[in-house]
Amino acid sequence: HPEFSYLPRKFKIAVIASPQDRAAMRLHDIGIELVVRDGVQGGRIFVGGGMGRTPMIAPEIREFVTADNLISYVEAALRVYNRYGRRDNIYKARIKILIHEIGADEYRRQVEEEFLHVKTLHLDPPKAEFDRISAFFRAPAFETLSHNPDRIPGDASADQNDVMADLADRYSFDELRVTHSQNIVLPHVAKRDLFAVWQTLVAADLADANLDLISDIIACPGLDYCSLANARSIPVAQ
Repeated sequence: HPEFSYLPRKFKIAVIASPQDRAAMRLHDIGIELVVRDGVQGGRIFVGGGMGRTPMIAPEIREFVTADNLISYVEAALRVYNRYGRRDNIYKARIKILIHEIGADEYRRQVEEEFLHVKTLHLDPPKAEFDRISAFFRAPAFETLSHNPDRIPGDASADQNDVMADLADRYSFDELRVTHSQNIVLPHVAKRDLFAVWQTLVAADLADANLDLISDIIACPGLDYCSLANARSIPVAQ
């Protein structure tokens, strides 16, 4: 697809469905916060975030776009960047630089103009197709439990990964989720099984309660792998 093949540089989209940002959504090229307004599903759109040597927090570009217009609106946001993004300097070839240079208001104006054109291309899926796709993302068949304890207990090597996979197979409907803070979540564990899960994690040296502490530091590969990096953070993390 030419809109993707000829982008100036990498382009990342984050989607959240909670008022609490669990994905550093505004540090991505496009961030979408799924919301419901007056019973209508849609999203707040943020564009122009990024980390690296020039970190920027994405400004809000549109307060609300309905779900049936979401793909067209994101396409319009990407098209404006693809059209005007810097290609003369690899260090400035990110959408955050474009928005910084022309301003959020001018970028927003151009996206709205492009959005009107994109809507004529009929890119948004019809409702029936949307419903067909949504069916694949339904919640698992949770068991209805008669007893939930009030008290619940309360972090890799190849062997540890095997342990986590086994736990997901046994307790979490075969599902593991990786967070932006480089931690693993088992999303569907019954409270009655938490102690057994914890015991297994303890045996595998994975049970340190150090979330968000210095011993749970997030490290970017930086200079070890990226030619654009200006810092080496892995030794600091170690």
